[in-house]
Amino acid sequence: MNLMTLLNLQASLLAQRAYPERTLRLQEAFRGYRAAPQDSVFSSVGNLLLILGIVLAVLIVVAKIVRRNSRPVAARNPRRFFSTTLKRLGATYTDRLLMHQAAHQAQLAQPAMMLLSPELFQRYALDWADQLRLGFFRRRVRARFQAIADRAFAAAA
Repeated sequence: MNLMTLLNLQASLLAQRAYPERTLRLQEAFRGYRAAPQDSVFSSVGNLLLILGIVLAVLIVVAKIVRRNSRPVAARNPRRFFSTTLKRLGATYTDRLLMHQAAHQAQLAQPAMMLLSPELFQRYALDWADQLRLGFFRRRVRARFQAIADRAFAAAA
């Protein structure tokens, strides 16, 4: 055995001697502590206020969810309303994407307003289609937009 091993052995023996004595003192400290829990008015009121606060927060969250779900589709999401309207008019997915692009370019907060009158449709959708650079793409987009306009304004004509 070398010197380090002997020193480690002696230190561990010294530490073990004091361990039972410290444990007994700690146990006696806990045995001697006889604090009985006392109910105070503050804890009862505090618990009541905490429960009321939680109930109030839950009611506020439920009210917001109900209010959001009771609004019409157009008020909740104008772009979704526009897309749904275009889908009902028979527009394909790519037609809807192009119409959304035209509405975005025109910076419309309510893109469905393009479908209210032929003049608005001309100003926002068809004029945007006329500004496209590629000739074949411009003609194709204008033809698709014109087909949507024909279906949208067929009842008005």
